[in-house]
Amino acid sequence: MSDRISWFPIADRETCAPETRALFDLLEEKLGFVPNVFRAFAWREERMTKWRAHFDDLMTPSEGLTKVDREMISVVVSMQNQCLYCLTSHGLHAAGAC
Repeated sequence: MSDRISWFPIADRETCAPETRALFDLLEEKLGFVPNVFRAFAWREERMTKWRAHFDDLMTPSEGLTKVDREMISVVVSMQNQCLYCLTSHGLHAAGAC
């Protein structure tokens, strides 16, 4: 089995910007690993930063939807898209494990 996680290049952590390395450190501290989605996006750090800002904005609780509600919506969308990776990730967050 191949270790390939993306058709795109995977950024070498040592060559990433300090902000990206700090994010990776935070993820490792919180989760025990850096999720592959971050590792795959990091080869284009500017785009990863914009994606992360968009994600954070979407997942910010509002008067009508809590963070858990938003994660559950993501679970449903991931199931509809048949994306096991996202289903697992959002399901873990919806269950309050992260």
